Amino acid sequence: MPMEPHAAVPKRIVSKGLFDLGQGLLLEDLGQNLPWGCSTGTARLLLGPEHQRPDRETMVWNPVRCLDGLECHLTGKFLRDEPDERRRLRMVEFVPYEKLKAAVVPKYLLVRQHLVGLLGEPTLEQEPGDSVVGTFSRWDTEAYLVLWKVVSKRGLEHCVGQIWPKPLPGNYLEMMI
Repeated sequence: MPMEPHAAVPKRIVSKGLFDLGQGLLLEDLGQNLPWGCSTGTARLLLGPEHQRPDRETMVWNPVRCLDGLECHLTGKFLRDEPDERRRLRMVEFVPYEKLKAAVVPKYLLVRQHLVGLLGEPTLEQEPGDSVVGTFSRWDTEAYLVLWKVVSKRGLEHCVGQIWPKPLPGNYLEMMI
């Protein structure tokens, strides 16, 4: 059953710098912020060459330490807000490394608890097994939206997170599925 929405407020700052998802994602090993709206070139300067480039909008790096110590596969989505604009970083997807060898639900709950310690209680969530909607936790603030969810691909379930700066792009809902 979904929880009642309320305002998410980050609880703390990380030791290597200010935790401010409204400005970008802190790359903890580098002590640098990956700013929202940056170009693919700027992302490469900070993170190095991407490990995968499945399409013109997507760049993938491994491993990246972010969100107060999570070691993740990091996928940046570089989108255009207007057709004549350059592509800019508009969303980051994070998948914690498989060293968290737990089954899907325990892994979801473990990372959810880590995010609660960092972001506070979710503004909305669907708990495991509660509905056909699926399992998710969402933190929605004036500056950003964080989504942690269980997804199914090719019959296999896994956990994935997304971070969106605001304002959200017009097609963000189809990208969240």
